[in-house]
Amino acid sequence: MKPLNKKSIRSYSFILIGALILFTSASLKAADQKLATLKLKPTKCVALHHGQECFSDLDISFVAIKQADYCLFSSDNTETPIKCWENQSQGLLKDEIVAVNNILFTLRKKGEHTILAHAEFKVAWVYRKNSRAKSAWRVF
Repeated sequence: MKPLNKKSIRSYSFILIGALILFTSASLKAADQKLATLKLKPTKCVALHHGQECFSDLDISFVAIKQADYCLFSSDNTETPIKCWENQSQGLLKDEIVAVNNILFTLRKKGEHTILAHAEFKVAWVYRKNSRAKSAWRVF
């Protein structure tokens, strides 16, 4: 075996650093990869007055990397699923929604509590609540 000189040590160092960078970036990409995505269409509903019900036709879709039994839940009821899909890797739900506040939708595997994906349906208003009561008297 030949003794190492400065030039060979430098080239081995570059090779090791390059391999370390590739390994680290591959690990980060694997950690960032989502198990599923959940999309809402539309994502926002606008009512006329604060506290008024907002009506919208909502499309909720998901795509997962593996086929399994998935269930969709809302923040209104986290124990009872809105809909479940059996042995699927994607799904779609079209429904009319009536909301007064924001609703968080979550996707979980059937029988599990780990959230795989989430999306929020936001409610906005054209006119906010008036801070002053309508029957307030003005002196001036």
